[in-house]
Amino acid sequence: MSGIVWLVWIVTAVSAWAGKGKPEPLPTVAVFSFDYDGADAELAALRTGLASMLISDLTAQQGFEVVERERLQQLIAEQELGKSGKLDTDRAAKIGKIVGAQRMVVGRYFEFGGRFRIDARMFDVETSVQLCGVGVTGHRDAFFDIEADIADKLAIAMLSDGKNCKQPRPGAPEVVPAKTGRTLEKLPISTAATYSRALDAKDEGNDDKAKELLNKVVEDEPEFTLAKEELAKLLK
Repeated sequence: MSGIVWLVWIVTAVSAWAGKGKPEPLPTVAVFSFDYDGADAELAALRTGLASMLISDLTAQQGFEVVERERLQQLIAEQELGKSGKLDTDRAAKIGKIVGAQRMVVGRYFEFGGRFRIDARMFDVETSVQLCGVGVTGHRDAFFDIEADIADKLAIAMLSDGKNCKQPRPGAPEVVPAKTGRTLEKLPISTAATYSRALDAKDEGNDDKAKELLNKVVEDEPEFTLAKEELAKLLK
């Protein structure tokens, strides 16, 4: 065996040995605020809060990582989209690449005939190809349940092979239902909208307004963990 061939063999063997046993890096997903095109001011205010709740539920799962909402908001602000701006797939993918995400979730929600629906789509960041689409419909008063169901379906989609989005791929971690461990069983849309407005105020640098709104949310729903956590951050 020549010296060069021998050297190549050694380098290859050492590289293989060094990488042996190292876990594969977890895929990362970026969840963007969902769109709403209706005229209901309460529903319109829900965009940021809904994304925050989905991010929180997905973060509790194993098998993938989730980009923090604040990080995404920072980049969206730099793109001068503002809280009311809409991200098309290409621009969302661009931001997804910046934060190192391999998957991204966008969606929309709306109300029709007394029914409330959330639709979510998962894309491959590199190719902008849609991999999965999920949706849940229910009564407006059941918003908290609908959000949890969407979170569960997105978790399964994230752990799928990208073809059959209704079940995790073989060997994937078990999906823990979003409702597991929740002490709050019901969250009115009005309260969720107030929580969302608080996040918008925080994103705009208006911490006093954010505190005021979060205090109201916590007063109305003391078991709403996300609101308490956000308020605690602002009170530090």
